[in-house]
This record gives sequence, C-alpha cells and structure tokens, in this order.
Amino acid sequence: MSLNDFLLALFDDGRVQVNYEIVPFADSDIEESSNTLCKEFQRRAIYLPFVTGFRPELAVACATFLYRSAQFCLIRHLGEEELQKSLVIPKQANNRDEIMSADLCLIYLRDVYNQAERMAPQDKLTEILLQAAQQYPFSSVGIEIGADNTSAVAQIFEDQVLLQEYADRIIQEQQQSRLKLEPVAEKVKELLGGHQELLWPSFTDD
Repeated sequence: MSLNDFLLALFDDGRVQVNYEIVPFADSDIEESSNTLCKEFQRRAIYLPFVTGFRPELAVACATFLYRSAQFCLIRHLGEEELQKSLVIPKQANNRDEIMSADLCLIYLRDVYNQAERMAPQDKLTEILLQAAQQYPFSSVGIEIGADNTSAVAQIFEDQVLLQEYADRIIQEQQQSRLKLEPVAEKVKELLGGHQELLWPSFTDD
C-alpha cells in the first residue's frame, strides 16, 4: 500500500494496510499524499477557526512517521539500527498551522503506541513513539507521557484556539495527568463549568 492509499484509508474508515518492506516512497506518491493531506486539512479547518496555513512538508513527515510506525509494529525482525534510521520523529511544531498540519496524522499516534506497548513495552519502538507523543502533546492526548515537554505545551497554551481544543480532548479522555501546567488546568475547569459531575465526575484540581 502506497503512502497515499494509506492516508485515503486512514481518513475514510481507518482500516489501513502497510507494506512488509521498508522502501522509499516514490516522488509521485509524496505529491499525491501532500494533496490528500491538504484536502483533509481544509475539511478539518471548517471546525477549528483561524486555521488557515497548511504546512505540507511537516504533514507529509508526520504521515511518513505514522506509516513507518505501523510497519515496525508488524515487521518485528528488523534491528534497532534499521528502526532508528527509518523512524525519524518530525521536528517540533511551533505554531497553530504547524500543530494542526501535524495533527492530521499524529492524532492516530495513540493507536500505534498502544499496540506497540502491548507487544513490547520496553522495546525501542515503544520508546520512540513515546518521545513523539511528548513532542506532540496536542495530538497525543490519551498517552501517558510523564513529564510535560514544556516548550511543546507552551505552544498550545499561548494560543487560545489550540488551548481550547486541547482542553476539550483532555476532558473527553478524562486524563488527569495532562493538568500539571496551570494554563491547561484552568482552561479545563473553565470548560467544565457547572457540568463537572456530568462531563468528568472524577475530576480534581489538586
């Protein structure tokens, strides 16, 4: 399955397949994938205001990372050297458009991480996926990332649009561990309002 076919399936019903061989993607596949990602970005931007600038290079890098991660969940005989060479975490996003471009694919990171952790919690693959989750906290709600990557989270709580979306995701997952930084905790409390017992019965602001 090409990268573009992977993305089309991912955005359609989530039933993806990957090749059992690690080979570079063709230039035509990268171009088609970029177009597919752009269309998905435009579709999602309808529901999130003020997101206007698609970042194709970062979006494709994150799509590649997700595809390779899924491959390494299946291809267990490859060594750590091949893993580190082929599975490169994309650069940290630094603004709203970059974070949302990355989120197109990295919002599915939790599914791959959970599978890798179930198979081999101490494996190098699991370690790399956790590092990606720490670098992209906006997309990795639901994963226990330990200590916050302060610079990555700062990109979120300095932008009210992103902060609200991030807080919504935390509430949906009821993930108490994501409330360590005050701006995030305060936004979650604001959104819960008088509906805490309904939306998050176990919520505490300690």
